This record gives sequence, C-alpha cells and structure tokens, in this order.
Amino acid sequence: MAFVLHLDSAGNPDFSCSGTLVSPNVVLTAGHCAVDDITGAPLDPSGFGVVTGAVDWTDATHRQISTVSQVLVYPSFDPSGPRHDAALLVLSSPVSGETIPLWGTGSLSAGTRAWIAGWGDTSSGQSDWQTLLQWAPTAVQSTTFCGRPFLAGYPYDASSDLCALNPPSYDTATCEGDSGGPLLAKDASGNLLEIGLTSVGPADCDTQAPDYYTAIKPITSWVSSVVAAAGGSGQTPPATGQGSSSAPAPASPPAMTLADARSYVRQTLVHLFGRSYRRAHALKLSCARISSIRVRCGFSFWSGPNDYWGNVTPYYYTAQNGKTYWDSTYKTNRVNDHCYFHTRHRNRCATHPRSGSW
Repeated sequence: MAFVLHLDSAGNPDFSCSGTLVSPNVVLTAGHCAVDDITGAPLDPSGFGVVTGAVDWTDATHRQISTVSQVLVYPSFDPSGPRHDAALLVLSSPVSGETIPLWGTGSLSAGTRAWIAGWGDTSSGQSDWQTLLQWAPTAVQSTTFCGRPFLAGYPYDASSDLCALNPPSYDTATCEGDSGGPLLAKDASGNLLEIGLTSVGPADCDTQAPDYYTAIKPITSWVSSVVAAAGGSGQTPPATGQGSSSAPAPASPPAMTLADARSYVRQTLVHLFGRSYRRAHALKLSCARISSIRVRCGFSFWSGPNDYWGNVTPYYYTAQNGKTYWDSTYKTNRVNDHCYFHTRHRNRCATHPRSGSW
C-alpha cells in the first residue's frame, strides 16, 4: 500500500489518496488523484509525497517517504465519467516492500468476494485525515446491477469499470481518501490480486450504494510498459502523450467552505429544476471535500410525481483577469415515483439522466 499526499503551491496539504506499489519505484493510483481539477493537466511531480512501509503513515519509525519524478495518466482517462480512471507515479528512487500482482487474465463472476483498502475517512464529513490504514470485505456485483442509472449516476462502462457492494450487511464502503486504493480478490491459488482501483462512490460514503472501480485487467499492458521503462531503478520513463507539467502553477483560489458549496449547489439545482426544486420535499444534501477548491455534493428530493437524485460538484477557478469565480458540474436523474417504488417493474421505469456544467 502507498499513501499519496499532494501539497499545493504554498506547501500546504491539498488532498490525499491511496495507491499500491506495482514495482519498487512505481505506484498505481486513480487518474483523478493525478490531474488538475480544472485544466485536467497532470499535476507537477514536485507536489507529491508518497509514504510506503507503514500502516500508520505518520509512523516515522517504519515509513519510507518518497518524492515523485513523473506523473503518468492513463491515455484514455476521461474525468467526466470518470472512465479509465488510473495514473502511475514514478518514484525518484526504488523502495523496499512487497509489490501487488495485477489481474491480467480470466474473468470475474458476480458475487466474487473481495476486499477494499485505503486511508479514506471512516465516516462522511470527517474533519481530520485518517492516519491508519483501513480494510474491509465487499463483493463484486454483476454488470447489470452496476449499470442501473439510479445507482451509477453516470454511464457505466462494463468494459472498463467494476462495482462492488457488501450484502446482506451493507456495512462497508469506500470514502474520501480511498481513491486509488485497491479492490482485491484471491486467485485460484489463494493469492491476492488487485482487480480494481477505487474511482468513485456516493458523496456521503453510503454503505448501501455500490462503489465503482477502474478494472485492472484492461490497463495491465500499459502498467507493464511503464514499469519496464522505469526499469525498477527509479529512472524516468519516456513521456507517452501525458507527462508531468512543467508550467508554473497559477495563483491558487481560496478554499471553498462546505457552507459555500451547499449554497452553490442550491443555485445549480434552481437553475436545473426551477419550480420542481423550489417545491422540493425530503431534500437531502450531503457534501464531501475533494480538494481545497472543489466539493462534491450528493442530493435527493421528490417533487410532484417524480424523484430526483444525483450529484453536483462546485469548484473555484481563477480567470485570466486574476479574479476567482465558481462553476459547477452535475449529473442528475429523474424517475416517476409511482413506477419505481410502487410497481414490480423497476427495470422498465424510464430514468432521465442529465449531465453538464453551469
């Protein structure tokens, strides 16, 4: 396991993710942990610090702290899904410690027992960063289940994604800070393989909704090529279309408070749903910080005959005039309440997904 920390241009902690050591000098993590929230460009390697060798990343006795020489984002990464949500951090020098084998052959069946691990929060809205590595059991779900619009909130791609849930207890899930951490399963010999990496889950870390993962099998050849180029010696592999950014970092916008985020979300929902939102009942709004300038909020409410749910992510950005503004991206759904909750034919109910920015 690898704890991934990113610092802003002032040297302050910006966000954290989890990852795995796939060679002595290469860490696999999520693509969204490696790119700028606004521009989508790979983050400067100098902003990263990686901790390996310790269950508690603050444990100075056992931890190894590494700098990063290059940030490589999977060439097909699409943050709007997200799809192919993967990146590799090449360490400046190799570290000691076991590496995790990756799923490269065979298929997975629904119900396969699996495990999640990471330094993510243990509850939604946790104020302090988690310092102790957590793990929990879960189970791989069928592509039919994973692709239900009500659950995914975005177009699910069975060729590149996995999802997992832990019935019948429904008591485990990923949370903020687990991004990039592994989804593990046992091979025929009983050895652990990384079959997926944590990509996205409910904004409120809801254990009764599935978590979504980047499937490892489709990206193994890319990982292998980077590992081979790195040579296991900390050498920087050649750029492959998306490398580290050498441009100076722009002035950082101020931190977005959760109160401001909720206000921006409400403005976005008024813009999207108008009278339906103003007459909303049973409104639920749960927000979790992605970075200092970006907050992801899940919402649900009903109005008239319909139920509405989805997520809105407001963020700050600095324009060329030097002023700070806010914008938001959204993925929403609408379904007829009577059809979905009061009939036995949920799969036949028309959902109306909508996504974009405002």
